[in-house]
Amino acid sequence: MNALVLLAGVGSLLLGVPYVAAPRRVYHFGFESLRAFGSGPSEPSDGMLWMHRFVGLCSLVTGILYIIPVL
Repeated sequence: MNALVLLAGVGSLLLGVPYVAAPRRVYHFGFESLRAFGSGPSEPSDGMLWMHRFVGLCSLVTGILYIIPVL
């Protein structure tokens, strides 16, 4: 069970790093179906970039909190 929790923590960390480090690339990598239909590639607003950073930070904190008790 500890190995599974450690794997979940590492996965959460690996998911959170790109959201914090490169939110613009993560935004452009997202699903086209969630964006406005018929519009070209759009630039993310500052609010969207900060939301991606916040999600990444939450993922990093979750990963750290998963890993600390296992170690």
